Amino acid sequence: MCGFVGYILSGHTSRPEPARWSEVIRHRGPDQGGHVADGEFGIGTRRLAILDLSETGSQPMRGERYTLGFNGEIYNHMEIRAALEGEAPVAWRSRSDTETVLRAVERWGVSAALARLNGMYALALFDAHERALTLARDPLGIKPLLYLERPDGILFASELKALRPYSAGRISADGMALYLLFGFVPAPFSLLADVQKLLPGEVLRICQGARRRHFVQPLAWDTAPSPLPTITERMAQLRAEVSAAVSRQLLSDVPVGFFLSGGVDSTIVAAVAARIASGLTSFSIRPEGAAADPGAQVDADLAASFAHDHGFAHHEISLRPEILTDDLASLIDLLDEPTAELYFAAEVLLSRRARAAGVAVVLTGHGGDEVFLGYPSYSAQIKGERYDGIPFFGPALRTLATLPIVPRDARDNMRGAAEIWRRPFLECYA
Repeated sequence: MCGFVGYILSGHTSRPEPARWSEVIRHRGPDQGGHVADGEFGIGTRRLAILDLSETGSQPMRGERYTLGFNGEIYNHMEIRAALEGEAPVAWRSRSDTETVLRAVERWGVSAALARLNGMYALALFDAHERALTLARDPLGIKPLLYLERPDGILFASELKALRPYSAGRISADGMALYLLFGFVPAPFSLLADVQKLLPGEVLRICQGARRRHFVQPLAWDTAPSPLPTITERMAQLRAEVSAAVSRQLLSDVPVGFFLSGGVDSTIVAAVAARIASGLTSFSIRPEGAAADPGAQVDADLAASFAHDHGFAHHEISLRPEILTDDLASLIDLLDEPTAELYFAAEVLLSRRARAAGVAVVLTGHGGDEVFLGYPSYSAQIKGERYDGIPFFGPALRTLATLPIVPRDARDNMRGAAEIWRRPFLECYA
């Protein structure tokens, strides 16, 4: 990952010094740092080099008109380069996707350039001609971007901790309520009342104090009537789409690794990658001591077995409770906001081991549960369709869930399943 901090502030107000300020997020980009101060605008960047490891890919990247701070990766940047060169010759200075974005903006304008990007990104773009700042975030909201509005302008950053010294420090009642409801704080809220997150796909333009917002053109849905594909056709299409997605993610000038959980999702991603590339590296957690429940041991065994069968260089990290308690302060410091999920601690340990092994990019199975029915409640909904014609099935489950003779875990599952049958699918999950 990369990151940046910056501001656009009018008048003679005091401004942060970008180079010193960006040290707060040094962990996001250990390979290179840079800064620009241009009147009311300033930006400090930290870079994790993935494409074009040379100094020509350094940030902030400047053209004749624009200055760009970029965090993320554009998977179709070679196609965009080809499109630009098809229109007119381009004097490329680097092989980085950051320059691809910069040249696309110079040629096509901000909105048209953003609409062509296939990737994950957050960016800050300063237009020296119009003295305007544009902040943008990818349509899925993968990369973070936060900002603090003041009467004299805006401060922005990749992490909340970078904005905290400039905040009034008041807790957001909405942000706290949403955290207690969802276990995280969704955009546009944060836990600080005066700091907001850019929404997924949102573009915020600040020019001479005026703010204008719009959204990146979303991916077009094909709504034309067509025959429903067969199961065989759907499976073939799914394989092709997953293969193409994994292939795009493997685009890197540094080694790529995999976090294996032993579950369906990370295994699918790694299996597809093994057909495309060789010499791959994987990492997994094996809980020990009080953390070693039987299910976790089975998952660790499955991850190790898969890695062995596919010729991965596999690293297994032992997870003991004392490791977490001894390192709790530093783990919490890495979080901008609290999370109800404890897996972040295991991911920090995996990330440290990956970095020590020389792996700077990893692929995981995050987000696959919704596609491959990774959660029991999803598959229960599908299985439940066969019982739709039995009117007493849901009430029977609710009754069984109250019987002490039924094991507690089974009672919990029955209550969840009964709720699924009581309410429509979209009401449960939309």
